[in-house]
Amino acid sequence: LTPAGVKKESQRQPVKTVYGKTLVGLVAVAIVFFLVTAAAGAFRHVTQRSQHYQALAQCLTSQESAAKQTKALQQVRQTEQTLKAKQAVPQQVRDPKTIEKLQGLLEQEVQVPIPCKDTMPTAELLITTTANQTLEAHNKSLIATTRSAVVSVLGSREVWLVGEARGVLAGRVGEASALLASSDGRVADGRVRTDLTAAIDAGVRVRDDAGSGLKELQDASQALVDAMGGVNESMRVKAEQEALEASAPAPTSPPTPRKPNTPPNTPPPDWKVPSSELKGEQFPNHL
Repeated sequence: LTPAGVKKESQRQPVKTVYGKTLVGLVAVAIVFFLVTAAAGAFRHVTQRSQHYQALAQCLTSQESAAKQTKALQQVRQTEQTLKAKQAVPQQVRDPKTIEKLQGLLEQEVQVPIPCKDTMPTAELLITTTANQTLEAHNKSLIATTRSAVVSVLGSREVWLVGEARGVLAGRVGEASALLASSDGRVADGRVRTDLTAAIDAGVRVRDDAGSGLKELQDASQALVDAMGGVNESMRVKAEQEALEASAPAPTSPPTPRKPNTPPNTPPPDWKVPSSELKGEQFPNHL
């Protein structure tokens, strides 16, 4: 009899057979693990490359957008309006602070975007993308602020110029009124005084209108200058005419025709001695 729990000799497996099966199983597990690891590595590599190329594309897009805004900022600083505003001086604007603000904006350095390269790590590409996006937003804000500052400077200068032009027009109205009063009866053509009167009336209306613009004020002033020039020229012509008349000699009356001289007691040519007087005439005897 065989004791319980003890297999018969015929039931026992050879030791080599057990070890062989175990080794095969370990090799299979190792192969599977290697394959899984390789597949995971490949997948991870593919994923990382995909993320890299995606980050590179985003970086290039941000670089292009930032470059456009940088160029736009440079163009805004070179526009005719900006250059005109840069020439304004504090003494010729209503609010000098507008010039200070514009100068501060124009003195800011124009930044260029950071270039993106394929050789850069993915993390660096992401950081560069953020930096370029920040630069794009900064340039957009700077463009809007610069344009607003330019408008403020030009508007302040316009207000100052309007005030100056209104003062000039008021002076012209005064000069024209004085000339109109002093030229009465002293012009060669009275129509020039009519033109001056019309120019004065128009100038007063423009001067007293709070909504008159710079061009309206300047045009009214020029119209007064032209009208006063016409009056002055007509006064000059009148004065020359009067001087010419005063220097000319006074006209003389024509001489009275004189009768021909005749000797005393000489009868006229057709006078005859009466025959009665000839009969009594005694002629002396000549020896």
